[in-house]
Amino acid sequence: MTPNPYDQADGFYGGDEEEDEGFGAWAEREAAGTYNDTWRLLYDLQKSAEKKNWDEMRRDIAAFKGDIPFQDLSLKAFRLAAAAGQLDIVKTMFDRKFRLMTEDGAAALEDLARHPDSKPVIAYLLANKYAEPDQALSTVEAEGDPDMMEVFRKAGCDILRSGRAISHALHNGNVDMMQYLYKHGADIYRPSIVEGLYGGIESYQASNRDRVVSFNTAHIKQSFRALVEDDAKKWEYYYAIHVPPHPSLDDFRAVPPGVASKDMTLLQIAARAGCFADVMEAAARETKNPLTAEDMLRTDVSGASVLTVLATRMETAQAFDVRLWFRQPEEAAKLHEGLYSLGADVAIDPAAYAADLQRYRLKALAKTANVSLKPRPPRA
Repeated sequence: MTPNPYDQADGFYGGDEEEDEGFGAWAEREAAGTYNDTWRLLYDLQKSAEKKNWDEMRRDIAAFKGDIPFQDLSLKAFRLAAAAGQLDIVKTMFDRKFRLMTEDGAAALEDLARHPDSKPVIAYLLANKYAEPDQALSTVEAEGDPDMMEVFRKAGCDILRSGRAISHALHNGNVDMMQYLYKHGADIYRPSIVEGLYGGIESYQASNRDRVVSFNTAHIKQSFRALVEDDAKKWEYYYAIHVPPHPSLDDFRAVPPGVASKDMTLLQIAARAGCFADVMEAAARETKNPLTAEDMLRTDVSGASVLTVLATRMETAQAFDVRLWFRQPEEAAKLHEGLYSLGADVAIDPAAYAADLQRYRLKALAKTANVSLKPRPPRA
């Protein structure tokens, strides 16, 4: 049953609350037949909108001289006109004092984001702050297209949503959105992304099937890998500028001037550029100040560590190369704790890795040990 607008407590009555709690104004309008006219208008607006008879809707609004209140009927009429891209009707309704409640505005904007024709209306609502965008942004990044997200971007919305957006697109298999967000500055080295790459995508999609764009996780990860490779090319330039010939671990621990604002070490740049093999060479030469878990877990301004980057690049095997840690297995254990906090602990089997470390340590000892089985001559 459609609620009677007489019963609305959202400003429909009008009047001065200090004068008979608004009932004096209500009685005055009732006597003048204002509410009958308003009720008739709201009913006609909804019916015209349902029939997509926009010209009739325009005529009804033009003929009505009062304000258009927020009510279920006017809300439905607004949503239908907005979804069809009838911007002039929407503007006229707002010019006539129609307003959206906070929750209704957020829900309406989310629904409009699913209708391509609504783009000009969305831009208008955002420009005038008639609706909060977060709920709609979540929907667009999950299942929308870049053209719709561009409307929100041009309206000044935070389309990256503090880094959450690209991770959400990744988990929903929205490859086009993922690529769009990366081109507009999305950070790809995030714990939520790492967790997704190591089984989180499959787990998420199993529980959120209604929004998923693609269930082809192999294609999703391949598409993300292309972004990682593109990002590496950008960092190769910085790395080439700052890396000295035959760098030491101390060189890698330094923060180059070109990225001082990012508080990013050369070690972190090497990982982003796909050049971690250089770090491994320097670590092999080091005898006094070896590589530590702290070096690998140190974060830059964005919150990414070398381990985060290598895990994102699906190169955790390099981070756990036995040649780095066989002399100090306790550091490898700390590193594995870091991997666990990223949700990627499945990449390394601790028991198997400990065995690999032990085997490598024994091989290293064997190279310097006296392997002769002949008994030593007795002492004189």
